[in-house]
Amino acid sequence: MIKKCISGFALVCILGLGGSIFYIKYQVLALESSLLQMQRQIYHAKESVHLLHAEWAYLNEPKRLQKLALHHLNLKPARPMQLVAVQALRPVSKPDLLESCETMLCQNQMAVTLVQ
Repeated sequence: MIKKCISGFALVCILGLGGSIFYIKYQVLALESSLLQMQRQIYHAKESVHLLHAEWAYLNEPKRLQKLALHHLNLKPARPMQLVAVQALRPVSKPDLLESCETMLCQNQMAVTLVQ
């Protein structure tokens, strides 16, 4: 009788352990699948970053920027007469600054309306 109880208990334990191992195995497979997906995402993100670095290097190439600046900005080198020392500049009060900003804004709005 005791042997049958022990055998029954052992059988229940073995079935419980087998079920637990089966459950853990499929959890591990799911986690491995998730890990593989994350590794793919990391790989694609690194590829994107590498591509963006290459594009940034191309876009910030000095010769290219200089050519674009000459074509689009219409800038000319500064003449010596345009350079002044910081001490030669007068301080600007807030009302003067606001007035000059409003004047520039009005001129820009007029230029925009003329262009349209």
